[in-house]
Amino acid sequence: MPNLNASPYLVKSLVGYVHDLRETLKTEIKSRPIKHDDFPAIAIGCEHGIYNAFGHSRRCHKSLREEVNYVSPLLNALKRFGTPPTKKMIGGKIHFVGTCAEDSAANKVLQEVFEVRHSYPTLQQLSFTNPVRPRTFQRRPMCRVCKSIF
Repeated sequence: MPNLNASPYLVKSLVGYVHDLRETLKTEIKSRPIKHDDFPAIAIGCEHGIYNAFGHSRRCHKSLREEVNYVSPLLNALKRFGTPPTKKMIGGKIHFVGTCAEDSAANKVLQEVFEVRHSYPTLQQLSFTNPVRPRTFQRRPMCRVCKSIF
């Protein structure tokens, strides 16, 4: 089960991250009203010690999309479910492997830690905020793939 005991600082900072996502959409989309599909489905914070980062799901407006080059421990864990990014049927439900907010945030933290320590923490050593919908700030559960990986 993922560690959802992120520091209060990270939880509070997630609000600012979501605010920045909203402001980016307002700046980039001026020719029409902002639609639900423009927002990422999920945003999340991830940390390991002093290293922290935020991420959001990849299905969103092009101005918010980030390309993710997965570090080896995360890529190997994701490949157990399919080569990311991919759509996979798991347990009777469609899951998008490698497109989650958790993957994006964890990858950024793993990269930061590696740059300083030249080694990766285990994926289970990462702490997360609760996943939230940027549009409504409603808490959402992690998907089955992320629960298995983290």
